[in-house]
Amino acid sequence: MKTLIAGLALAAALSGAAAAQQPFGSTGPGVGGQCSTLPADSSVKGRTFTGSATWSSGETKTWTITFNPDCTATYSYNGKTYRNAIWSESEITGVIWDTNGGFSFYVGELDGKALLGIMVNVRHEIGLFDFSEVD
Repeated sequence: MKTLIAGLALAAALSGAAAAQQPFGSTGPGVGGQCSTLPADSSVKGRTFTGSATWSSGETKTWTITFNPDCTATYSYNGKTYRNAIWSESEITGVIWDTNGGFSFYVGELDGKALLGIMVNVRHEIGLFDFSEVD
């Protein structure tokens, strides 16, 4: 919970600057492009999740997202697949990713096979997501 609250504050702060800059830079997230500092069994790296994401406007979408080992993420909703997300994770930040060059930011916490968290976009909408790992 502490990670999610800190993540919400971070996401809110970043959303104001999202249109002006890419959050992780051109080499990808983390230090030197390193996606994760977590052990493999505690990481989202290489895993796929699906579930719902609901914005404060009431709009809900069913997502599927795969956290690729190269710090990118492939995600889909509404029958379309996108490959414009980058991600990072650590014990301190939890899982963080952004889509479409910083249009929206997601901060989550992995709990076994569940990935839960908050999201914010450049329209100043906030929301919640609730994903489960695909077996």
